[in-house]
Amino acid sequence: MRKKGRTVVLWVLGAVLAAPVGAQTVLSADDAVKTALEHNLSLQRTSWDLDAKRRQLDNAWGVFVPSTSLSTGVSRSNTATDLLGNAVTPSWASSMSASVSLSVNPSVFADLKTVALNYRSGQLTYTLAKRTLEKNVRQVYYNLLLEQENLKLAQANIALKQKSLDDTTTKYKNGLAPQLDVFSAQVALAQLKPQYDSFETTFLNDLGQLKVYLGLPLSQDIALQGSLDQAVESSIDLTPAQGSTESPDVQTARLQLEADRLSLQSTQEGAWFPTLTMSYSTVPTLSNPYGAGYAWADSQGALSLQLSYSLDSLLPWTTSREKLNQAEDAIRSANSVLDETKINSELTRTNAVRKIRQAVRSLETQTLNVELAQKTYDQSVDAYQKGTKDLLTLQGSEADLNQAKYDLLSQRYTLISTLLDLEYELDVPFGTLLGGKK
Repeated sequence: MRKKGRTVVLWVLGAVLAAPVGAQTVLSADDAVKTALEHNLSLQRTSWDLDAKRRQLDNAWGVFVPSTSLSTGVSRSNTATDLLGNAVTPSWASSMSASVSLSVNPSVFADLKTVALNYRSGQLTYTLAKRTLEKNVRQVYYNLLLEQENLKLAQANIALKQKSLDDTTTKYKNGLAPQLDVFSAQVALAQLKPQYDSFETTFLNDLGQLKVYLGLPLSQDIALQGSLDQAVESSIDLTPAQGSTESPDVQTARLQLEADRLSLQSTQEGAWFPTLTMSYSTVPTLSNPYGAGYAWADSQGALSLQLSYSLDSLLPWTTSREKLNQAEDAIRSANSVLDETKINSELTRTNAVRKIRQAVRSLETQTLNVELAQKTYDQSVDAYQKGTKDLLTLQGSEADLNQAKYDLLSQRYTLISTLLDLEYELDVPFGTLLGGKK
């Protein structure tokens, strides 16, 4: 009965691991990226921000539209007198007014350039949001493949421990193994279940994060397609890393510098150049509209041109002068940030290339380690069955084999993840460094 119960446990574990491949939606890494770009909520908000900046750019010419106002009304004075000072009956008056005014300063042209720059900045922000999302989706996807392989290794380890327990039990019954070996095999098998549960919990948590990236309900069943067993190190092409493309951070810093320069230009032109204000108003008034002798008059209407110049910027302690100083400080800071960002970008690329080359060499070594561990384990199994090695030696070689397999997969994920980081830094399509897109 105990053996039958253990068989049922293994069958259940196998069913849990195989469940994602059943009736679930199967997604490749490219499918996951496509779904994320279509449904990710954060990316949608970034798209809305870009639309708003586009609308602001389209309506930027509105600064040249004059300010207009219209009004109308009737009035009657409480008392009225004639030319001799005698009281007369007050009369009604109907009036309308219209005014048009426009103020123009050379700084408006710098402001228009700023609106256009804001739109360019929005475009860059949206592009980088898409690339960041794609990088994150791919890294989480490949990490899930690693965790899925880890689950498979854990399941295989459970199966091996079960077989070891069965063989040891048989030997014990035949007098070929001590009871302590049976107890040791039982403990080794029991210890694997909590470990498997931990691996499964981590996998499901990260799978939930992937669903968030994809904009899918957490209840949506999805399965992963692909494997980290595919050798990627043989197709790596690091030639694009020698190019002169600017990283996203450098592009962002350069746009910020341009924005600060336009801000300084606008502040300077607003301070050093006069402002021209043009206005026209008309106030037609109808006297005594309800009686005889009514008459129209427009005594309050006027056309005016006014040129004004602020002297505040000429004085060192005024707010206008301080704004100029702050704008100049912002440019110095932005130049420094741009220079530092370029250096950090170059360092990031250099470090990533070193890490990739080291990972490729490590993969070669770890592949040999897996082959050696497999041969050692096979020999241990044969020796244990012949009685020349004990159970602890067999379990040790088995653990070494599983660890070697996992180390190989983990190093392959590190390589793929670093390639994605470098492709993002180089601002090239993902897959370029794997000999794919050009």
